[in-house]
Amino acid sequence: MSAQNYWNTVATDKDNLVSREMINDASYVSVREMNLSYQLPAGLTKGTFIRKASIGLYGRNLFYLERHTDGFAPEAASFNINNSSLGLESTSLPMMRNIGIRANLEF
Repeated sequence: MSAQNYWNTVATDKDNLVSREMINDASYVSVREMNLSYQLPAGLTKGTFIRKASIGLYGRNLFYLERHTDGFAPEAASFNINNSSLGLESTSLPMMRNIGIRANLEF
């Protein structure tokens, strides 16, 4: 049984049946986090109170390798919990993309 047929069978509010146009394949493959770091040579911290030091770049929610939805991020969907709209996607906010610099010091 398809998801559409199941929903249309069990829905308590028969005025809100789901049409084929309203069903999306929400499968996706994304790059959620990526880190690139460089360990500084020990000679740079020799004679200081710092034992190790590294610097790096990071990024979160960078891009999708594959996505079957148009116009919204599949993992950012917000679901209603009342009986007439259970499982319907609405009011989702976009996922934030973060890019930054990281410094790590060991004393």
